[in-house]
Amino acid sequence: MSELIQERVENPFFRFRGDHRGFVKDGLGEGTWSIQDQILEAVDHYKRVVVVATHSIGKSHIGSRVVLGTGCTWQPGLARITTTATNYRQVSNILWPYIRRTHNQYHLPGEVLKSPQWKIGNELIGDGFSAAASDEAFQIDKFPIR
Repeated sequence: MSELIQERVENPFFRFRGDHRGFVKDGLGEGTWSIQDQILEAVDHYKRVVVVATHSIGKSHIGSRVVLGTGCTWQPGLARITTTATNYRQVSNILWPYIRRTHNQYHLPGEVLKSPQWKIGNELIGDGFSAAASDEAFQIDKFPIR
């Protein structure tokens, strides 16, 4: 059996690879609203997505689903998820608690640590960090997107 067929058989989320909206709606069984749908679809079509919006519209909620959808649909070692924010509090106290709570709620693979990190087996598949708000400290072009 080819590796791709074997992965498809072993991974119940394989069918949502590249379909974050499908992962949220069909994989997790959650509803979304129009702006969240636009974010999920943009993530599937563009290398970089920026969401400029006010507080409490669901950015962290939907961002956590993007992280989990990416991590669940790829084999450990084939995808690496890095989340960033202007300050570490936003990463560790806002986004990653959403990721941890949803991960636990749906019994998704691996373990989400408080650090913030997500590991499946010995493989680190996701983490979060922040850098000072300056061009020298954080340059997106230093992190190639494949």
